[in-house]
Amino acid sequence: MPLRSLLILLTVLLAVTVSGCPSDGQSPPATLRTSQLDQQWLDTVVSIERQPAAGQEVPLGTGFVVASDQNHLLLVTAKHVIHNQQGQLFTDLVYRLNRASGSSQLLKDADLVRTGGGSWFVSPDQDVAVRFLPFVEGASVKSIPLDRFVEEKQVEAGTPIAVLGFPMGLRSTEHARPIARRGMVARAEPTLVIADVFVYPGNSGGPVLYVPAFKTGGVSFGGSEVVAHEMLVGVIVSFIPYRDVAISLQTNRPRVVFEENSGLANVVPAWVARDFVTSGAVASFDRQLGVEPRAPKGK
Repeated sequence: MPLRSLLILLTVLLAVTVSGCPSDGQSPPATLRTSQLDQQWLDTVVSIERQPAAGQEVPLGTGFVVASDQNHLLLVTAKHVIHNQQGQLFTDLVYRLNRASGSSQLLKDADLVRTGGGSWFVSPDQDVAVRFLPFVEGASVKSIPLDRFVEEKQVEAGTPIAVLGFPMGLRSTEHARPIARRGMVARAEPTLVIADVFVYPGNSGGPVLYVPAFKTGGVSFGGSEVVAHEMLVGVIVSFIPYRDVAISLQTNRPRVVFEENSGLANVVPAWVARDFVTSGAVASFDRQLGVEPRAPKGK
């Protein structure tokens, strides 16, 4: 290659290389995000487990933390997560909290009861349960304020959602970050929301979030302004099964029932859960504990 051509090639390569580097005194460009979900919501989620013996934790389901009227922390979940098949509370419950250092720690339910934290409050007519949690120094836990609970009139078919939780017990003991799944509201009723999303055992008790498709503002087809930040839509209860029955050709009677996940899930609406945590025995115990000035900053 002639010397002149070689010098021209080297000059072009140098220009291309240098153009991608920051000049002296300039900061590198900011990392562009790829998700519309505010990642702080992941820090509201807690793994609920059993501990029959030290070091032998068994994941049960998911819970999430809410700030009460008096600024206390409430752990919310589905009541079937914390009860055995006879409807009795498990006596070896533990709650896995992430720490800012990157590890996780366990809070024993028995210790909370012994130190005056009360026990679980269960709804008599909904699959919802709550208990008070202490503030743990160094824990990477955020709480959802009550004003981030969506109103009934705001939820409609097609509302985009994300479900956070630990399906099939998939969680790390070092840093229990929840798994997020995307879906939408299929149907909304006064006491039940049906979500078009795949959930599995372990998701029960986890939060269902409204996640706006865009956070730059806009209007819906009806002309109303669209909410531009995440909101709590409800609490995951269970998937809705699809059943297929095999009929015997000889007897014409059912012989085998095959059950599959339909891709639809039952959700206790946020407004129903809010009524439970702000009234009755829960609200009474909240007032009894007094106003908590140390509540961490919520969403």
